[in-house]
Amino acid sequence: MYAQRASRLAGAVVWTNTPTGDGPGRALPDGCINLLRAAALAAHRPGAAEADRLLPSAEPAPATPVERGDLPPFGDGAPDNHVDVGG
Repeated sequence: MYAQRASRLAGAVVWTNTPTGDGPGRALPDGCINLLRAAALAAHRPGAAEADRLLPSAEPAPATPVERGDLPPFGDGAPDNHVDVGG
């Protein structure tokens, strides 16, 4: 049996489940669709100022690669996870 109560988050509810019978007692309650609907309604296309703040610069990438000082002089820097026969 499911029960619903108010949440500390405005407009959201908390669902609790008390299983009855021998079944697993897990299911997605229909109330979760309210959360998905609220998220979909809150989505919006950003204005120019918001897009400038969120998206990377439109400037072209540098012609030469950026030098990284944290890679070893040989190999790719990944750990060696070699395991002998038998694990």
